[in-house]
Amino acid sequence: MESVLNVQVSCFKRCFIPSGMATVNLCTWLTSDKYAKEVLAIRNEEYDTERSILKRRLLPVITPSGIFPYRNEGNCKSHSGLIQFDIDEKENPAMKDLDAAREMLATLPYVAYCGLSVSGRGLWGLVSIYDSAHHTEHFEYLYREISSMGMKLDTAPRNIASARFYSYDPNAYFNHWAKPLRGRYKAPKQEYHATTTGNPTEDQAKVEACISEIIRQGIDVTTSYHQDWLPIGCNFASTFGESGREYFHQVSQFHPKYSQRETDRQYDRCLSKCNGIAAIGTFFSRCADKGINYKELLKRGEV
Repeated sequence: MESVLNVQVSCFKRCFIPSGMATVNLCTWLTSDKYAKEVLAIRNEEYDTERSILKRRLLPVITPSGIFPYRNEGNCKSHSGLIQFDIDEKENPAMKDLDAAREMLATLPYVAYCGLSVSGRGLWGLVSIYDSAHHTEHFEYLYREISSMGMKLDTAPRNIASARFYSYDPNAYFNHWAKPLRGRYKAPKQEYHATTTGNPTEDQAKVEACISEIIRQGIDVTTSYHQDWLPIGCNFASTFGESGREYFHQVSQFHPKYSQRETDRQYDRCLSKCNGIAAIGTFFSRCADKGINYKELLKRGEV
């Protein structure tokens, strides 16, 4: 069958199992009633918490944007040429008529699919995109386009590896010949400049000296998530608390995939999990790897 939806994507047994994937045909997945009974049972559950538990326990998930041997943004084997969108009831309390909302979305020529979410209280869909290398920029454009129609999208599908639970909707909208979305939006990059704290502590003086040099040279010290970015964030969160957030942005901004939003989210996690357990040493070590030594910089500043 000729269709933008006639593609292979990854399928995982449960949302909390990121490995052991199988591949499924997306058209087959969207039209299957294999888990229809489970979905109807979830929709009949009164409480949000119970519905969430049942989803996780009963339903498999797919990654609509491609094939992922391991469900992680950095493990995309091939892109499907599609991005998903999710219009959740909680973020759209005024959206009472889902059929009318679906008809409105169907007027967009690049919407290839739109159906009920698992809960039956929201909508999700798939959009054909022109250039999979610009997945995020296409999503940002779509976010703004649908916002102008009075509906707010969940931002999770900005991530290429975002998963989608099986859902069932015999009245779903299909457009097998959807035109690819060409629109892209990239937010202007915010530049962070070095800060100088009045009457700094010893740690502040050392960190600010290093960051000034990082910014002067435009050096990325956050290349690896596990070895660089995460421990540096934990260093700052543990040593400076909330006031270390600006430092974290200053050193993160030179990574090619820097995102202000994701950096804030990462720092929130560091504040929650790393506070009090990580010293500042990893940051200084990564600086030293790039030829940046706070002792030399501070000594130079005294001259």
